[in-house]
Amino acid sequence: RGHIEDDVDLFAKWGIDSLKLDGCYCNVSEFATGYPAVGTALNATGRPILYSCEWPLYLGRKTENIPYADIARTCNLWRNYEDVQDSWESVEGIIQWFGDNHGNLASFAGPGNWNDPDMLIIGDLACP
Repeated sequence: RGHIEDDVDLFAKWGIDSLKLDGCYCNVSEFATGYPAVGTALNATGRPILYSCEWPLYLGRKTENIPYADIARTCNLWRNYEDVQDSWESVEGIIQWFGDNHGNLASFAGPGNWNDPDMLIIGDLACP
């Protein structure tokens, strides 16, 4: 057993419902083994835990180069785009990217797995 199994067993013991695994400061070459290893370990706990990964986010903007079939088999939802910022231009950029790439994204989304546009900023953060 490794640390992944120990960690997800502890998460399951705590009763978590969702795990978001970021990719910050990780070696992108290890994503194809790392993200699936966590997914397999989560499933082995017997507890239904929603698994959100950021695997495609770190692989660039060209969706045809991203292994979405593998990602969809591994994660329930996955993040594709950079952090939303406190501006309409940021939100518009995210909407535009998803619109431009819907053909490469839609075929991998379905019950149990989908693209995550991340978050929206709500409120008046830009106001002093």
